[in-house]
Amino acid sequence: MAVVSQIHAVYAVLFCIPIFFEKDLVNDRVFGISQYAMKVYGVSLGYFIWDAITTTVNVSLGGIGFALHGICCVLVFALAYRPSLQYYGAVFLMFEISTVFLNNKKFISVAKPFFTPQNIAYVSTANDLLFLISFFIVRIVLGPYFSYNVFADLFDAKASIPNWIIGFYFSTNFILNCLNFFWFYKIANIAAKRIGLSKPSKPAVKSE
Repeated sequence: MAVVSQIHAVYAVLFCIPIFFEKDLVNDRVFGISQYAMKVYGVSLGYFIWDAITTTVNVSLGGIGFALHGICCVLVFALAYRPSLQYYGAVFLMFEISTVFLNNKKFISVAKPFFTPQNIAYVSTANDLLFLISFFIVRIVLGPYFSYNVFADLFDAKASIPNWIIGFYFSTNFILNCLNFFWFYKIANIAAKRIGLSKPSKPAVKSE
């Protein structure tokens, strides 16, 4: 799964950059249409369908959070073909930057036998730091910021938009942002333990 996820993450980050310069989307962030954007989103939609299926089937291994994330992404990018919010599709695909470093953790683990422990430790630490920083910037800082911009644009155009679309985007954005904050809490907690910032748990007292 990591290989497929990595291919999509790199693809999404690289190919969505030109979407920010599509005049039709920049001038109309809600209803603008771009043939290029739809082609890029088509590939991502296919990936998210695969991701939603695999994470749902293996929910006992990955947890409900990954399944919810995949399902929400499928629904959001499918609705981009209505069309709606094609400009913001590129914004949220940029979140895949953090996914690159997440997948790198698995690749580094596989590469351990081929490098010295010291080199692996350096690479692993650097990758973990980049993962933490990128996740915080794109998902914790920029995520809520652009979610606000989405709703500001939707409410400005609410006379032309069915209420269910506004409700849909509000619900999916709320779920995805909550997941990102929950995951970042877990990431930060693991990082704190590694550098010794968190308090060690007290040993259990055995009853006589």
